Amino acid sequence: MRERVRADAIRDQRAVLYKIIIVWAEGLLGALYAMNAEQPRISSEVWHIDPTAETDIDLYASDVVHTRFNALRGLLIGLVDGSGFTDSPLVFWNEHGGRIQSLSATRTPPLDNWGEQQQVRDKARDDALTLISAIRAEIQGGEHSGYFVSYRLDRD
Repeated sequence: MRERVRADAIRDQRAVLYKIIIVWAEGLLGALYAMNAEQPRISSEVWHIDPTAETDIDLYASDVVHTRFNALRGLLIGLVDGSGFTDSPLVFWNEHGGRIQSLSATRTPPLDNWGEQQQVRDKARDDALTLISAIRAEIQGGEHSGYFVSYRLDRD
């Protein structure tokens, strides 16, 4: 009974946190889709997330969501305007049953031209969608297809 109460409390904490991550990922996707050869960088505001949420991710997110979120942010470092980095970390992992089994990291080639930036942008878009899908799978359980379609227009 005690474990069930604890699991419910963690699930409730994660639900609020995961909503913040999804909103962040949707904003990031908008910025990534806006990237082009004339605007090959994203703003640091898009990269950042609320500092409290960042701490809560470290404390409460599952291994899979935590790793996917941090790997995505690392991948974006070389694309952030004014970051001072010309490349980005690339993180690879294996997961099984919601747990990370192994982890390794390399770096991208220098992101000095649009061709290289575009490849990282495309990977970041895929990774952001996969992060959202991983959150859905964790919150909703394994009885969903893993695919989703979401259309939204700017509210401005």
